Amino acid sequence: MIGASIASRVPGGRTPPLALRNVWHGGARSLAAIAGITFVVVMVLLQLGFFGAVRSTATNLYDQLDFDVALV
Repeated sequence: MIGASIASRVPGGRTPPLALRNVWHGGARSLAAIAGITFVVVMVLLQLGFFGAVRSTATNLYDQLDFDVALV
């Protein structure tokens, strides 16, 4: 709870106006940062989906076979 700890230190218990001014002043910059973070999160989730698909496809044949030990 970062917001709660900051609010407890600020007189009046609200968000410091300077922080909000910094965000609103650099509007395009803040929007670009949020878009970049969103893009990275989507790419990480996409990679996790690819990993799961490749893993299940690669082991599909061996999962169907009934054996304890495979010697190559």
